[in-house]
Amino acid sequence: MGGEEPRRSEPPDKPLGSIDDIPHETLILLCKKKDRELTICQEKLKRAEDRLVSEKQQKKVLLTDRKSFARFAARVISEVDTADLFEHAAAQTQPVELAALEQRLQDAAPRTEKESQARQALRIFADLIFPQDNEVEKACVADPVDLDVLRRKWGRYEDRQEESIASVSLAAKERVESYEKQLTAAEKEKQALQKQLEAVKEELVAKGEEVAEAQKQVAQLYASRMLGRGGGPPP
Repeated sequence: MGGEEPRRSEPPDKPLGSIDDIPHETLILLCKKKDRELTICQEKLKRAEDRLVSEKQQKKVLLTDRKSFARFAARVISEVDTADLFEHAAAQTQPVELAALEQRLQDAAPRTEKESQARQALRIFADLIFPQDNEVEKACVADPVDLDVLRRKWGRYEDRQEESIASVSLAAKERVESYEKQLTAAEKEKQALQKQLEAVKEELVAKGEEVAEAQKQVAQLYASRMLGRGGGPPP
């Protein structure tokens, strides 16, 4: 309207200078500077990568050592008595308390001694049953004891014993049957001999009766002769 002033047109933006406007020497200096900066950055990146790799390796070694130490503690003390200490330390990202481990080692010493005695007794027994058996020996010294091997060996041992007992039983049965046959034959022979003995006794009795009768007849004949010679009976 009549009171408004006409808007003035703003001057156009100043165009940016092109790379062609920069001196060649300045571009070379800028490129060298950027190249040095790039080299420095690459070196820093390489050192950072090397440190990262080294830290990862060290972390891996530490984790391996931790696991080995946990297995060692579980073997010396017991896994039941040490697992919670390692789990708690790992959850809190803290070292394992050696004082607690030492205390549990002292507490587990009597039990460990008994387990050692039991293991020794088991090995002596295994040596008696399976002498010079390398597989059984390895199973006895393993930690824990490889009971699967001992069960398999014992099963085979029982099978052999049963086969041996069955073989002995069969041989004994055959021997008993043979003795029974011999006994039956001897009994029959005994009965036959008894019959023969009875027959001989009867024959002897009959012979004895005949002898007695013959003696009686001889005596009578002798008496009659004596009477005939003397004319009468003797005084």
